[in-house]
Amino acid sequence: MNSMSVAMASFFLLDSTLSADQKTVVATKGIEWLKWASVAPFIWLSVGSIAFFAFLAVASWSGSRAAERMAYYKNEMLRKVAESPESGAAVLEYLREQQRDAARKRRDGMQLGGLITAATGIGIMIFLKAMVHIHPVYLVGLIPLLIGLALFGYAHFLMREPSANGNSVRQISA
Repeated sequence: MNSMSVAMASFFLLDSTLSADQKTVVATKGIEWLKWASVAPFIWLSVGSIAFFAFLAVASWSGSRAAERMAYYKNEMLRKVAESPESGAAVLEYLREQQRDAARKRRDGMQLGGLITAATGIGIMIFLKAMVHIHPVYLVGLIPLLIGLALFGYAHFLMREPSANGNSVRQISA
C-alpha cells in the first residue's frame, strides 16, 4: 500500500457525512484500486513489449517489401537490356561490376567490424586495469582484441575478391 492510497481512503472513511454502507463501499473500492495499482506496471510493460515487437514486425515487413520491389525492377531492367541485340556483353559487365561492389562492401564491413572489436578490447583492458589493481583481470580484454585482429587480418589479407572476369582470386597485398 502506498501512502497516497491510505491517505485518500482514510479521508473518505473519516468523513462524517458518509453512512456506514458508503464507508464500506469506499473501503472496498480502495482495496480493489490497490490491487490494480500493484498490477499496473506489469500491464504497462506487457503492452509496451507487444507494441515494440509489433513495430519490429511491420518495419521488417516493409524493409523486405522494399528490397523485393528493388530486385524486381532491377531484373526487369536487365531483361529489357538483354533483349536488345547488341547489349549482351554490357549486361554481363554490369552484373560483374555489381558482384565486385558487393564483395568490396563485404570486405570493408569486415575490416571495420574487426577494427571496432579490437578497439573495444583495448577499451575494456584500459577500463579494467584502472578499476582492478590487485588481479590481472584486464587480460579479459584480450578476447575481443584478438577476435578483432583476426577479423581485420582475414578481411585485409585473406579474403577473396572477384577478378575482372568474375572468378575469385586471392588478393595479395604488398
